[in-house]
Amino acid sequence: MMKTNVYKPVRALGMVFLMALLVLSGSKADAQEVYAVAVMDTNEILIGDQIELLLLVETSPGITVDLPILVDVLVEGIEIISQSEVDTSYASDSNIKLSKTYLITSFDSGFYAIPPFLITLLGDSNVIAETEALLLTVRTLEVDTTQAIMDIKAPLEAPYTIEELLPYAITIVAIILLLLLAYRLYKKYMERKKEPEIPEVLISPYIKALENLKTLENKKLWQNNKVKLYYTELTEIVRTYIEESFGIIAMEMTSDEILASIDHVGIEGTTKTKLRQILSQADMVKFAKGKPLASDHELSLQNGYDFVNESKPSDGVADDTKELTDNHDGAVQ
Repeated sequence: MMKTNVYKPVRALGMVFLMALLVLSGSKADAQEVYAVAVMDTNEILIGDQIELLLLVETSPGITVDLPILVDVLVEGIEIISQSEVDTSYASDSNIKLSKTYLITSFDSGFYAIPPFLITLLGDSNVIAETEALLLTVRTLEVDTTQAIMDIKAPLEAPYTIEELLPYAITIVAIILLLLLAYRLYKKYMERKKEPEIPEVLISPYIKALENLKTLENKKLWQNNKVKLYYTELTEIVRTYIEESFGIIAMEMTSDEILASIDHVGIEGTTKTKLRQILSQADMVKFAKGKPLASDHELSLQNGYDFVNESKPSDGVADDTKELTDNHDGAVQ
């Protein structure tokens, strides 16, 4: 409050002076064609205070001018907080008046000289008018060094009243009641909608492998010159069957690692030989770009059927899988 009372008379006088300049500018513009004036509402402020600086330009009709472009700093030590758009008005003698206001401040005490504002013609660098230089004094608050320095007191926290807490309490209770009601409605809805669960039918890896082999056979991939895709799908079927039936991570193993691993689950002899033929034939096609004969393709598929049938675990699989094998045998013959 002290800062405002000290400078209010000074600012009032500054604005009166500005009004006088505006009146005088009308007569000068006729002789000089372009007239410029800059004035502050005071020339002395406390550090951190904010004041306005007004730039006024009056021109004769037909003369278009450029105002100075300022962004963040007026001069070193004086910052521009904000600035207005250029306001255009007309005097009684048809002269054009341009005005622009800058809100400025300073956070360093001292004396600052604000240089003249240079006015140029639009699109021309020649100066046709300029304002008078301004002087701004920035003072700091005086500190009484005879007194001990005290810490800044923290703001006092006022206790909450019942009137302040009541709306929050009502809102919380209402939310809880709504949640309880929604839960009860949802529970009743689920009880009515609940249906007896249908037990999931699990297909054994053995049945799945035979069905996949039959699907591969019906695709006729190698007959349509898709030999690489044919062996890719064939080995994936066999690897998946080994992984699901015996717990061997065959999908991530090489052919040699798979052949070494099946010894531990009791697969050997001719059954292992048939698996070796499938994997070796597939590696030759995929990596060595081999071109097997049609009889080799048929043999690989037949060995796939034989390997699955001969290595299936004793889990009581029904005899209805015999149809898949029989159909394949008939197709090969």
